[in-house]
Amino acid sequence: MAFKFAGGMLSSACVIGALAVSGCGNEVTDATEAVDGINKELETVGASIDCPGVKEIEGDTFECDLKGTESGKTEKVTLKLVGEEKDTVDIADQKAYDKALQEVVGGG
Repeated sequence: MAFKFAGGMLSSACVIGALAVSGCGNEVTDATEAVDGINKELETVGASIDCPGVKEIEGDTFECDLKGTESGKTEKVTLKLVGEEKDTVDIADQKAYDKALQEVVGGG
């Protein structure tokens, strides 16, 4: 399950409001908007995602905590920045993400 957020529509990957800032040669990306979009979709299946440091992502991947809203179970998942402008958030490992989602919503 991947997500796309553009103008309120979710489908395949989450588009960030392209907030990338360069400083001292390192590009830092704020993926808050994309994570908010993912949470709106996850809410429908009884889960949420929390990504510490989502406002200052350095590099192409970042870890998040996927949590079941009823079970309280938490699993680590990895998301990635993709696209030419690194303005889209997608799941780094779909199989691991699907397994984690099943675990936290009680299906695994």
